Formats: sequence, C-alpha cells, structure tokens
Amino acid sequence: PLLNSNGIKKLAYKPSKDVNYYREIPHNPFEDTYLLTESRLQDLLSAFVLKWIFEGRIQEQKDESGYIFKKEKVNLQIVDLSPIANEIENELFFMILSASGKDHLLTEKEFSNYVKNNSSKVTSWLNKVEQKSQDFLIDNNYYDLKTEKVLWMKKEKYELNEEGKRLTDN
Repeated sequence: PLLNSNGIKKLAYKPSKDVNYYREIPHNPFEDTYLLTESRLQDLLSAFVLKWIFEGRIQEQKDESGYIFKKEKVNLQIVDLSPIANEIENELFFMILSASGKDHLLTEKEFSNYVKNNSSKVTSWLNKVEQKSQDFLIDNNYYDLKTEKVLWMKKEKYELNEEGKRLTDN
C-alpha cells in the first residue's frame, strides 16, 4: 500500500488471473473510489469517455492517416454539449470540449496538447477528484482513523477498514 499526503493508504493494483467482467459501473459516481485504485489521468479519462459514449454525448469517429502505411485512428465527436450535473465530470467534459476546438472533434494530439498547455488546470482537477474520493471514503466509513507513535510524537492516519476492503473487491 502507498500513502498519499494525508496519510491515507492507496492500494496498489494487483492483476488477477480470475477476471470478472461487469456490465455496470462498479460504483457510481466512480470517481468516489479513486483512492482505492492506482488510477491515472488516462484511466479516469477512459472511464468517463466510455460512460459518455454509452450516454450518447460523444461518438467514435474513425480516421485513416498516412500515405504508404495506413493507420486507423479513433477521434471523438462531441455531439451533446449540455452541462453535466456532476461537477467533477462536468469540469472534465468542458476541458475536453475546449481541447476539441470549434469542430468539437477531439483527436489524441489535441488532448495531449491541451494537457501540456493546461497542466495546472488538469492537476487541479485531479486534486479535486482525489479530495472528493477521500471525503467520500472517510464520510462513508471505509477508513478508520488510527493513531501511531513515531518516536515521541503521535501521528494520525487513515487506514482501510474491513468495509473498505470489501469495496475494493467489487
């Protein structure tokens, strides 16, 4: 387990040979359980993109590029520009909308450039996701506050309890 700056243990992802596939999102909103995974920006982005495709907000658009060696690329066409009720999800959606330009067609290169040029905005968004996840997990009793003696001082930190461990199994 890893510790974040607040002393909350982040569990490392351990792939299993027993893989169960689920048709539903394991926890909705799934960013609430972000700290239980070793997710990165691309993992969260992938989860939201799949959700938006399912909801009809965006559509895949295939594009072939290259003269000699044809390579198929998938771009994302944003078709529903309406705001999303979930604040964190809405903020990411409008970052993607902003990155896509006037044609609302997001290419991999456009998003990469957006992340490079707006790193503080993206980092701020990731920090909000982490804070929301932490608040959710603490408020819903998935973590217990433990006190540890370190030399002559006491240090408090959160540890995943049995209920939290059951949540990671889902």
